[in-house]
Amino acid sequence: MLKIKADSEIHLGQNLKVLREQQNLMQVDIVRELQLRGFSIQKQNYSRIEKEQEHVSASILLALCEILGVTLDELFTLSIKKQ
Repeated sequence: MLKIKADSEIHLGQNLKVLREQQNLMQVDIVRELQLRGFSIQKQNYSRIEKEQEHVSASILLALCEILGVTLDELFTLSIKKQ
């Protein structure tokens, strides 16, 4: 069984940003992919998700994993050192 870190130790927005940047994608690319999947989201909303200023729904979270090619486990357990 996978042990997930405590909520306060999970930096979901930061993990999303790192994964996006590793694939040389811009926020607008992610937003476009989400919109193509039927989500009503704007770049400002996605930016706030990466800054951990806005909650993300489970359905968008699953779509983000699909877009970024990672599992939920990988997204939640990604170890990123704060700079």
